[in-house]
Amino acid sequence: MSKKFYVKALSAKRIYKKPIFILAMRAFIACEVFHEGVGEVVEEIKKTGADIKFVEAENTHVTLKFLGEIGDAAVEEVGRALEESCAGMPPMVARLTGLGAFPNTGYVRVLWIGVICPEMEGLQRRLDDALSRIGFRREKGFKMHLTIGRVRSARNKERLVEALRRRRDMEIGSVTIDAVKLKKSELTPKGPVYTDLKEVRLC
Repeated sequence: MSKKFYVKALSAKRIYKKPIFILAMRAFIACEVFHEGVGEVVEEIKKTGADIKFVEAENTHVTLKFLGEIGDAAVEEVGRALEESCAGMPPMVARLTGLGAFPNTGYVRVLWIGVICPEMEGLQRRLDDALSRIGFRREKGFKMHLTIGRVRSARNKERLVEALRRRRDMEIGSVTIDAVKLKKSELTPKGPVYTDLKEVRLC
């Protein structure tokens, strides 16, 4: 969908005064994570009867950078920053451990599985540096996690919180990550639809 913008230059130092039309898209950079243990956790949480919209198994990922709405020209710039940040990286092994919630278990909105991977943390910092040089804001308080669901109401909240408490230190397993992707997100009534814009292989 075409939208009207006062487009900020990638250098973030000047603004075009004349409104122009560009094709905008919601985009983010992520590592896809597929592990059968994630599905097993989801099935256990479903038993609480809580009102949750779970992330489809094929869409689970760790977001390294949410970019917001960007245009086609920015996609090329971001793609180059992604290649630069991943240069020379071998595949990573991420450990999936612990169940938690944002903002906290007193007010549960997002359910997540913890991710431990020093190499991914380093990649996120390099991405943040590279993207800041082309005008994107730096991340604050970045926490690696795998979102598995979003709570829609307070139904059976106590049972959900207890299930999270029992699993806060659980070990799920490890997964090898051999690619980092720039993805487009299209919001639909049935949930987000993701499309790969660029993939950088780790080898």
